[in-house]
Amino acid sequence: MIECFRRSAIAGLAGGLAMIPVGLVLRFMLGQWVNVYGELIVIRIAGRLDSFLLAIEHGAVSVVMAAPLVIALDRLGHRAAAAIGLVYGGSVWLILNSLALPAIFGQPTPWQIGPQAIWGSLIVHLVFGLAVALVSRRLAGAPGGTSG
Repeated sequence: MIECFRRSAIAGLAGGLAMIPVGLVLRFMLGQWVNVYGELIVIRIAGRLDSFLLAIEHGAVSVVMAAPLVIALDRLGHRAAAAIGLVYGGSVWLILNSLALPAIFGQPTPWQIGPQAIWGSLIVHLVFGLAVALVSRRLAGAPGGTSG
């Protein structure tokens, strides 16, 4: 169990870090809505947007969100890790970011807002799932796609 937590933490942080440069380009160069709910969570907790708290929130959520994928790959094997990671990232975005979080925060869904609220966030979640899956495969000692 400790080993699984260790791998989830490393893979989750790697996935969270992989999202950042992609998200910055999508948000500041292409005008996509990225990390809207991360910012809302920090504002709800701290009463204001704070970059340090945003980084802590992003890292913590990344570790927690990586755990189910790491566990699934341990059970399913790592042969199709990339595809499973992409499906996972897309599913997390669909369930959490497009449905649950808008409801929790009383916000319109991305579908109601339009493409700028869909594509950026979806892309960074796909990056997250892919990065977590590939790092998990590497940490499990399954390079080259062997199951394990």
